[in-house]
Amino acid sequence: MPRAKKASFTPKKKKTLTPEPAWGRLQRFVTEETRNSAWLECEDYVHYEITDKELIHSARRWIELQSGWDLTEEARIIPTSFLLAYGKNCWKARKLEYMPEKVYETLEREFKPILERAHEFRAKSSDPEVVFDMSDENPIHPKKVKEWYKKWKDFLASSKNLEESKDPKLRMEYQIAKTYVYNLAMYLRTGQWFDTHYGENREFKMMTVCKALSYNRDGTVNRTVGTFYPDIGAVWTKEDEKHANR
Repeated sequence: MPRAKKASFTPKKKKTLTPEPAWGRLQRFVTEETRNSAWLECEDYVHYEITDKELIHSARRWIELQSGWDLTEEARIIPTSFLLAYGKNCWKARKLEYMPEKVYETLEREFKPILERAHEFRAKSSDPEVVFDMSDENPIHPKKVKEWYKKWKDFLASSKNLEESKDPKLRMEYQIAKTYVYNLAMYLRTGQWFDTHYGENREFKMMTVCKALSYNRDGTVNRTVGTFYPDIGAVWTKEDEKHANR
């Protein structure tokens, strides 16, 4: 009697609000210019669809297997808020199987020193409360942020039906609110701001400011689109990037 064929299980592809990038195509990019483009192309997908747990895990695995830093133990003990701040870049690097040079240089300059002080941060992580040394006029003063947090948390509680809505715009609205609530809570707990926007209605956009210039091998300034540079007194734009690469 012939044996019954064993049914194989094929997991369903995860439905996402943000279109998933064509990873196979992006993984084949080899020049620095195309890899920078791929990095930006998958930013929205990573921001909206990848969980914090995945980002933290990817950060630890990237440090262990791909960074070349010999800081695996430090990555295990450092507070997860530090890993989360750089988790998107680490997740992308593991998925795309490469990291643009300027991104790696940024992580080496900013992330590596934090990891090297992991034991110090671990000792301080038991502090009962973050001390915010800022004036009342500061746009993200904790008093204001606590009010925003309550408002957005109430919105989530009263809008649960949006999470499974047939309208993708409403589902996206709920996901953005959920992420904002999480980021507000992280700020109040750690003093670090992770969201791209701020304000009672997320009406203001955060800006990255360059504090110290880094340079490419040819001596030109290494700049990132969307960052404000005091030496030119302006935000570096995509148009600036195109002119610089001509």
